[in-house]
Amino acid sequence: NLKRLHDMGVFIIPPRQSHGKNNLASAEIIVAEVIRSLTQSPLKGCRMLVTGGPTPVWIDHIRLFTNRFTGALAIEIAKHAWIEGAAIQLILGQGSLPAPSYLPHQRVVDFSSYREKVLSGLDDGAVGTAIFSAAVADYQPSQVYPGKLPSGQQLTLSFEQTPKVIREVRSVHPKLKMVTFKYEENRTHEELMTIARQRSKEYQLVVANRGEEFVEYGEQVAWLVEENKPEEHEISKPAIATAVLEREVSWQ
Repeated sequence: NLKRLHDMGVFIIPPRQSHGKNNLASAEIIVAEVIRSLTQSPLKGCRMLVTGGPTPVWIDHIRLFTNRFTGALAIEIAKHAWIEGAAIQLILGQGSLPAPSYLPHQRVVDFSSYREKVLSGLDDGAVGTAIFSAAVADYQPSQVYPGKLPSGQQLTLSFEQTPKVIREVRSVHPKLKMVTFKYEENRTHEELMTIARQRSKEYQLVVANRGEEFVEYGEQVAWLVEENKPEEHEISKPAIATAVLEREVSWQ
């Protein structure tokens, strides 16, 4: 019966399995799936890669060096795009917030696996737009200690720069539409815009923000910078996600 319905073009929302029984999917999943199935958005069918959250590096076989970002904005962007019918690859780093169960996503445990997953996810050339909001590690220990570093001693660690993943992607996929993120602290707004403007010469869109503006507004604040266009100011993750995807539509 399910096959006959599928062949007739009926969209089936899979059941939620609990205690050995099939139950109705949650209201959230039903609403999301119904909206996605009925959408006429220009994003319908577009293939997109979205990254978010921290990408830790190993100090020894037990300890990680990471940052405090959560991947919340990446999840918001991916949700908006998926509901509008896009085919999403969402890559979340270790320590990210949980993504909705209906949203296709993969988790990576460290910088190396993040880098590998991003590059392999773009290999076939089918992805049209990649949105890199992950807080990628800029540095990694020059040497990972084999085993567990002994406790109770003073440590001096030497770090080296990690490969710049977005630059690797650009060199391999020169025609890929890329959205990159730039976060700064102890910078003026003018300095932030100068940095973002310079980067926008290489990538289609730069989403720039600085720590000082978070304090002022109490919400995530971002400036969308695209070459030869005025900056766009957005406040809140849903507003930023919507603005980013509107730019994606304008590039089609």
